[in-house]
Amino acid sequence: MSLRVLYVSNLYPSALRPMAGFFHVPLFDRLADRCEFKVIQVFMTSLVTPTATNHVFASPPFDSRVATRVKAYYLPKLGHWNGMLFSLAVAHPVATVVRDWHPDVLFSSWLYPDAFGTLRLAQKWRLPLVCDAVGSDVNILMAHPGRRRQILQLLQQSATVVTRSRALCEKLIGEGVPPHKITVLYNGVDHSRFQVLDRCQCAQRLGLDPNRRRILFAGAFLPVKNLATLIEAFAAVRANGFPHLELVLAGTGPLESRLRRRVTKLRLQDAVRITGRFIAHDEVPYWMGAADLLCLPSLHEGVPNVILEALACGLPIVASRVGGIPEVVPEHAGILIRQPTDADELAQTLCEALQRSWDRAAICSTATRFTWDAAAETLFQVLTHAANTTLR
Repeated sequence: MSLRVLYVSNLYPSALRPMAGFFHVPLFDRLADRCEFKVIQVFMTSLVTPTATNHVFASPPFDSRVATRVKAYYLPKLGHWNGMLFSLAVAHPVATVVRDWHPDVLFSSWLYPDAFGTLRLAQKWRLPLVCDAVGSDVNILMAHPGRRRQILQLLQQSATVVTRSRALCEKLIGEGVPPHKITVLYNGVDHSRFQVLDRCQCAQRLGLDPNRRRILFAGAFLPVKNLATLIEAFAAVRANGFPHLELVLAGTGPLESRLRRRVTKLRLQDAVRITGRFIAHDEVPYWMGAADLLCLPSLHEGVPNVILEALACGLPIVASRVGGIPEVVPEHAGILIRQPTDADELAQTLCEALQRSWDRAAICSTATRFTWDAAAETLFQVLTHAANTTLR
């Protein structure tokens, strides 16, 4: 009999956020013969400035695993109330699925408010909860005293904890979470798609100049990604020996307008390409194949999938020495910076990386251990262990 898992989180793809938690899809796919998954997909919106989500609810769910979709409100200035608001929003759909489907275990990604809000319902229905620490939910949210207290309560009362990097695991151990309760789960890479590709063919496919060197960023335009510093550093690199260099910012997000204004102010319109949309996952290997470097100067991270995918494509990396990035990027695959907000250091590092001769095949080989089959097996063991946990 298959293990029945009810997943409750905002981290699952949708028409509104096609890349949100996309890594759960290949994980759940790989476990289809051993687990049944139902998803309660949550859309977070501010009580102060609500996000329009009607078109999302009118569109079909991402896949057949989505049992229902629900809107949950949060208070931007009163974060310690958001766990309760999340719990109230999902209480009825969770009750419906529990009564009709009888799951063996609850699973929730993003510690607060998602997993914390789900904890109360797991306890009500006497079901074990596996919570998933992704990155900023530990690195940023635990800096707030009210949310920190609630997150620590969650970590103590959940059946087990998954972290997406060794660094997150060590941080939680430092907060008093027993080591035996934590499992590190690295995401995988689709190696049939992400591999070393011909640069000219990739550039031509995307309508890019195959002879022009370029730096790639792929992801959301959020403050934590530190893109303003990247643009400043890029301007310095162009002025110091790389006048024809191009920067591709592949993505979108709340900072897009501000970043475009900065590009205009620095007169870089012909050198910075902002896609203004998230790149379809099928397209990402071609953007990586047409690039010379991936740059990710984030302030905080777990282990970003874009890093693993760049490794699989043999693409050299310049990234911040934060979170789990040092765990997966060896010296022969990239250069890590210690002060990501220092535009001068970032510019010098980018120049060094552009001048270095990289072995793309060797970089690619470092990613072979990151497979979705291995990740799915780890998750299955965690879920099975939790389902066999006797609740007191």
